[in-house]
Amino acid sequence: MQNATTLPINDSPAFVATISVLTASNPILGLWSLPFRDKLRVIRTLALAEMQARQTIKPYQQLRYWSTVPFRHGPTDVVKFSAIPFTDNPARPLQRNNPKGLQDELIRHLKEDSKMSGFDFGLQFLDADRMTYWGKRRDTSFWIENASVEWKESEAPVHTVARLTLVAKSHLSQHAGETTYFDVTGNAMPDSVPIGSINRARWRGEVASREARMRLDPGREQSAAG
Repeated sequence: MQNATTLPINDSPAFVATISVLTASNPILGLWSLPFRDKLRVIRTLALAEMQARQTIKPYQQLRYWSTVPFRHGPTDVVKFSAIPFTDNPARPLQRNNPKGLQDELIRHLKEDSKMSGFDFGLQFLDADRMTYWGKRRDTSFWIENASVEWKESEAPVHTVARLTLVAKSHLSQHAGETTYFDVTGNAMPDSVPIGSINRARWRGEVASREARMRLDPGREQSAAG
Protein backbone atom coordinates (compact mmCIF):
# COMPACT_ATOMS: atom_id res chain seq x y z
CA MET A 1 0.00 0.00 0.00
CA GLN A 2 1.11 3.58 -0.58
CA ASN A 3 -0.01 7.07 0.38
CA ALA A 4 -1.69 7.82 -2.95
CA THR A 5 -5.03 6.74 -4.38
CA THR A 6 -3.56 5.53 -7.68
CA LEU A 7 -0.34 4.38 -9.30
CA PRO A 8 1.34 6.76 -11.75
CA ILE A 9 2.00 3.76 -14.02
CA ASN A 10 -1.29 2.96 -15.70
CA ASP A 11 -0.80 -0.47 -17.27
CA SER A 12 1.78 -3.04 -18.39
CA PRO A 13 2.80 -1.19 -21.61
CA ALA A 14 3.45 1.94 -19.54
CA PHE A 15 5.34 -0.18 -17.00
CA VAL A 16 7.63 -1.70 -19.61
CA ALA A 17 8.25 1.62 -21.39
CA THR A 18 8.97 3.50 -18.16
CA ILE A 19 11.34 0.84 -16.82
CA SER A 20 13.21 0.75 -20.11
CA VAL A 21 13.82 4.50 -19.85
CA LEU A 22 14.72 4.53 -16.16
CA THR A 23 17.21 1.67 -16.57
CA ALA A 24 18.81 2.98 -19.78
CA SER A 25 22.42 4.17 -19.59
CA ASN A 26 21.17 7.43 -21.10
CA PRO A 27 17.49 7.99 -20.18
CA ILE A 28 17.07 10.81 -22.72
CA LEU A 29 18.24 8.60 -25.58
CA GLY A 30 16.17 5.77 -24.13
CA LEU A 31 13.04 7.91 -24.28
CA TRP A 32 13.88 9.16 -27.77
CA SER A 33 14.22 5.59 -29.07
CA LEU A 34 10.70 4.62 -28.03
CA PRO A 35 7.68 4.59 -30.37
CA PHE A 36 5.57 7.74 -30.11
CA ARG A 37 2.81 6.10 -28.09
CA ASP A 38 5.32 4.76 -25.57
CA LYS A 39 6.89 8.22 -25.29
CA LEU A 40 3.48 9.56 -24.28
CA ARG A 41 3.07 6.74 -21.76
CA VAL A 42 6.43 7.54 -20.12
CA ILE A 43 5.81 11.30 -20.04
CA ARG A 44 2.38 10.78 -18.48
CA THR A 45 3.79 8.37 -15.91
CA LEU A 46 6.61 10.70 -14.89
CA ALA A 47 4.22 13.66 -14.67
CA LEU A 48 1.82 11.75 -12.39
CA ALA A 49 4.74 10.55 -10.26
CA GLU A 50 5.97 14.12 -9.85
CA MET A 51 2.50 15.27 -8.79
CA GLN A 52 2.32 12.52 -6.17
CA ALA A 53 5.80 13.39 -4.90
CA ARG A 54 4.60 16.92 -4.11
CA GLN A 55 2.24 15.78 -1.36
CA THR A 56 2.57 17.32 2.09
CA ILE A 57 5.10 15.31 4.09
CA LYS A 58 3.68 13.80 7.30
CA PRO A 59 4.89 11.06 9.66
CA TYR A 60 4.17 7.55 8.38
CA GLN A 61 1.74 6.85 11.23
CA GLN A 62 -0.41 9.84 10.25
CA LEU A 63 -0.67 9.05 6.54
CA ARG A 64 -3.56 7.35 4.80
CA TYR A 65 -2.72 4.39 2.55
CA TRP A 66 -4.36 2.76 -0.48
CA SER A 67 -3.69 -0.50 -2.31
CA THR A 68 -3.89 1.51 -5.61
CA VAL A 69 -4.54 -1.75 -7.51
CA PRO A 70 -7.55 -4.09 -7.33
CA PHE A 71 -7.94 -7.54 -5.80
CA ARG A 72 -10.57 -10.22 -6.05
CA HIS A 73 -12.87 -10.44 -3.04
CA GLY A 74 -14.65 -13.73 -3.29
CA PRO A 75 -15.81 -15.26 -6.57
CA THR A 76 -17.50 -12.15 -8.01
CA ASP A 77 -16.48 -8.93 -6.22
CA VAL A 78 -13.42 -6.75 -6.88
CA VAL A 79 -12.04 -4.37 -4.25
CA LYS A 80 -9.27 -1.96 -3.38
CA PHE A 81 -8.02 -1.59 0.20
CA SER A 82 -7.38 1.47 2.32
CA ALA A 83 -5.86 2.06 5.77
CA ILE A 84 -7.12 5.27 7.39
CA PRO A 85 -5.09 6.61 10.35
CA PHE A 86 -6.76 7.43 13.65
CA THR A 87 -6.91 11.18 14.19
CA ASP A 88 -5.02 10.89 17.48
CA ASN A 89 -2.06 8.82 16.23
CA PRO A 90 0.94 10.25 18.11
CA ALA A 91 3.89 11.77 16.27
CA ARG A 92 6.55 14.39 16.71
CA PRO A 93 7.41 17.07 14.13
CA LEU A 94 9.68 15.75 11.39
CA GLN A 95 13.30 16.86 11.17
CA ARG A 96 13.24 18.53 7.77
CA ASN A 97 17.01 18.39 7.31
CA ASN A 98 17.16 14.67 8.09
CA PRO A 99 16.95 12.50 4.93
CA LYS A 100 15.81 9.59 7.13
CA GLY A 101 13.37 11.71 9.10
CA LEU A 102 10.30 9.61 8.27
CA GLN A 103 12.03 6.36 9.17
CA ASP A 104 13.55 7.76 12.35
CA GLU A 105 10.22 9.16 13.55
CA LEU A 106 8.42 5.86 13.03
CA ILE A 107 11.15 3.95 14.89
CA ARG A 108 11.02 6.52 17.71
CA HIS A 109 7.25 6.08 17.92
CA LEU A 110 7.54 2.28 18.18
CA LYS A 111 10.25 2.50 20.83
CA GLU A 112 9.10 5.38 22.99
CA ASP A 113 5.40 6.19 22.80
CA SER A 114 3.03 4.52 25.26
CA LYS A 115 0.11 4.70 22.82
CA MET A 116 0.55 2.90 19.48
CA SER A 117 -0.94 4.23 16.25
CA GLY A 118 -3.95 2.57 14.71
CA PHE A 119 -5.73 2.48 11.36
CA ASP A 120 -9.22 1.65 10.17
CA PHE A 121 -8.89 -0.93 7.40
CA GLY A 122 -11.51 -0.67 4.66
CA LEU A 123 -12.71 -2.24 1.43
CA GLN A 124 -13.77 -0.23 -1.62
CA PHE A 125 -15.99 -2.29 -3.90
CA LEU A 126 -15.88 -1.81 -7.66
CA ASP A 127 -19.35 -0.73 -8.80
CA ALA A 128 -19.24 -0.12 -12.55
CA ASP A 129 -22.92 0.88 -12.58
CA ARG A 130 -22.17 3.93 -10.38
CA MET A 131 -18.54 4.81 -11.10
CA THR A 132 -17.68 7.38 -13.77
CA TYR A 133 -14.56 8.62 -15.57
CA TRP A 134 -14.84 12.08 -17.17
CA GLY A 135 -18.58 11.85 -16.60
CA LYS A 136 -19.01 8.53 -18.42
CA ARG A 137 -19.64 5.04 -17.14
CA ARG A 138 -17.05 2.42 -18.07
CA ASP A 139 -17.13 -1.36 -18.05
CA THR A 140 -15.62 -3.42 -15.26
CA SER A 141 -12.42 -4.21 -17.16
CA PHE A 142 -11.64 -0.47 -17.50
CA TRP A 143 -11.56 -0.03 -13.72
CA ILE A 144 -9.46 -3.16 -13.26
CA GLU A 145 -6.91 -2.55 -15.99
CA ASN A 146 -6.15 1.18 -15.53
CA ALA A 147 -4.15 1.63 -12.33
CA SER A 148 -3.81 5.42 -12.67
CA VAL A 149 -7.59 5.97 -12.70
CA GLU A 150 -9.05 6.81 -9.29
CA TRP A 151 -12.09 5.06 -7.84
CA LYS A 152 -13.93 8.07 -6.41
CA GLU A 153 -15.15 7.43 -2.89
CA SER A 154 -18.28 9.48 -3.60
CA GLU A 155 -19.23 6.72 -6.06
CA ALA A 156 -17.55 3.72 -4.44
CA PRO A 157 -17.38 4.30 -0.66
CA VAL A 158 -14.87 2.61 1.61
CA HIS A 159 -16.38 0.20 4.14
CA THR A 160 -14.40 -0.29 7.35
CA VAL A 161 -14.04 -3.98 8.20
CA ALA A 162 -11.14 -4.08 10.68
CA ARG A 163 -8.74 -2.06 12.78
CA LEU A 164 -4.96 -2.35 12.66
CA THR A 165 -2.69 -1.33 15.53
CA LEU A 166 1.10 -1.05 15.42
CA VAL A 167 3.00 -3.23 17.86
CA ALA A 168 5.32 -1.50 20.29
CA LYS A 169 9.05 -2.17 19.88
CA SER A 170 8.42 -4.13 16.66
CA HIS A 171 11.15 -2.43 14.62
CA LEU A 172 13.05 -5.00 12.51
CA SER A 173 16.83 -5.04 12.36
CA GLN A 174 18.42 -4.09 9.05
CA HIS A 175 19.26 -7.72 8.32
CA ALA A 176 15.72 -8.87 9.08
CA GLY A 177 14.33 -6.13 6.87
CA GLU A 178 16.59 -7.06 3.97
CA THR A 179 15.66 -10.74 4.15
CA THR A 180 11.91 -10.20 4.41
CA TYR A 181 9.83 -9.99 1.26
CA PHE A 182 6.18 -9.83 0.30
CA ASP A 183 4.75 -12.01 -2.46
CA VAL A 184 1.12 -10.93 -2.53
CA THR A 185 0.40 -12.77 -5.79
CA GLY A 186 2.27 -15.97 -4.99
CA ASN A 187 0.68 -16.30 -1.56
CA ALA A 188 -2.85 -15.29 -2.55
CA MET A 189 -5.86 -17.56 -2.60
CA PRO A 190 -7.92 -17.65 -5.83
CA ASP A 191 -10.63 -15.48 -4.20
CA SER A 192 -8.15 -12.80 -3.08
CA VAL A 193 -5.61 -12.67 -5.91
CA PRO A 194 -4.45 -9.26 -7.22
CA ILE A 195 -5.76 -8.58 -10.72
CA GLY A 196 -5.21 -6.13 -13.56
CA SER A 197 -2.45 -5.30 -16.00
CA ILE A 198 -0.06 -3.77 -13.49
CA ASN A 199 -0.37 -6.71 -11.10
CA ARG A 200 0.38 -9.16 -13.90
CA ALA A 201 3.44 -7.18 -14.96
CA ARG A 202 4.94 -6.29 -11.62
CA TRP A 203 4.70 -9.78 -10.13
CA ARG A 204 7.27 -11.05 -12.63
CA GLY A 205 9.47 -8.04 -11.92
CA GLU A 206 9.20 -8.48 -8.15
CA VAL A 207 10.07 -12.18 -8.33
CA ALA A 208 13.06 -11.53 -10.61
CA SER A 209 14.28 -8.71 -8.36
CA ARG A 210 13.97 -10.86 -5.23
CA GLU A 211 15.79 -13.79 -6.84
CA ALA A 212 18.61 -11.52 -7.99
CA ARG A 213 18.90 -9.96 -4.52
CA MET A 214 19.05 -13.34 -2.84
CA ARG A 215 21.71 -14.58 -5.29
CA LEU A 216 23.95 -11.70 -4.24
CA ASP A 217 23.93 -13.09 -0.70
CA PRO A 218 23.22 -16.84 -0.78
CA GLY A 219 23.54 -17.05 3.01
CA ARG A 220 20.45 -14.98 3.63
CA GLU A 221 17.53 -16.64 5.28
CA GLN A 222 14.47 -15.89 3.23
CA SER A 223 11.26 -15.16 5.07
CA ALA A 224 8.11 -14.69 3.09
CA ALA A 225 5.17 -12.62 4.24
CA GLY A 226 1.82 -11.68 2.77
